[in-house]
Amino acid sequence: DNTYETLQLSGEWDVSDAISISGGVFQKSYTFETTEQRRDPASCGLAPTGNAEACIPASIAGTPIADYSRIISFADQWDIPNGAQLSWLIPDYQAANALFDLDSMPLSWIPSNGNNRSDDEETRGAFLQVDFDTQLGSMPVRGNVGGRYIDTDQGSTGSQIAAGAPVQVTAERSYDDFLPSANLVFEPTPDLLLRVAAAKVMARLGLGSLPPGGNVTVSRNNRTVNS
Repeated sequence: DNTYETLQLSGEWDVSDAISISGGVFQKSYTFETTEQRRDPASCGLAPTGNAEACIPASIAGTPIADYSRIISFADQWDIPNGAQLSWLIPDYQAANALFDLDSMPLSWIPSNGNNRSDDEETRGAFLQVDFDTQLGSMPVRGNVGGRYIDTDQGSTGSQIAAGAPVQVTAERSYDDFLPSANLVFEPTPDLLLRVAAAKVMARLGLGSLPPGGNVTVSRNNRTVNS
């Protein structure tokens, strides 16, 4: 689930035919939440963090696959080369649900706790830019110089293993950056353009890297940290 809320106010002032100034302020709010549940390990008599995927009830193991699957075929209307596979066996959820009452099977977020996470991010900022198109002696020069200030508050919720059990953990962080930039174009002759550009930019971590979590394993002189 993703939610965006954005508010921005900007304006521009033509100081002269050669110079203009633009600027503005903005605020962005972003929330992200993902949830995954799998079969509850307790239904197989396993620990909360156990793997129930390999625990197959006898009623299911003894049922022929044909009873809860079906074949689909791909119509050969695009001149597919001879010998290509055009039919596949796929699960038939409706048939499986009628046989095994899948909708009533207990589910738990613990086996997939790493995929149950959320992020909240609020960003405020302002920018100012000067555009110009003038002469340096007899040589035309144009471009822009400006900067952007960004202030970010961020909160992430994830899971980590504590005393053998998953625990929801929330981490909060705040940071700010000033990002200047300049873009200049010199035209020494009508057929030659020389461009010089420089900017400071920022990159954010992927959503999967933001939530807190991890575990530490120690065995004699071997130490393993996963996060």
